[in-house]
Amino acid sequence: MSTSSPLPAMRACLSQQHPVAALRACVVQLHADGMTRDAIYSACLELQSLLEAEGKLLECDHLFDVMDMLTGYYVSQNIDLD
Repeated sequence: MSTSSPLPAMRACLSQQHPVAALRACVVQLHADGMTRDAIYSACLELQSLLEAEGKLLECDHLFDVMDMLTGYYVSQNIDLD
């Protein structure tokens, strides 16, 4: 997975049968590929803007779950990238 533009991969995760799990795995892989937590979170914010502009609110909800995992606000499912 390339760190140059994670948006296509992240967007593809949101169309999977289990989008939160897929996006969570994508985030872990992006970090393993060298992307920082801040860069991943920034990509999430960019994707959020795109999804909201397209009216894809369910996808936004899934994205918000993963953003909460990144920031430590999703109890028992947080993503520890440190």
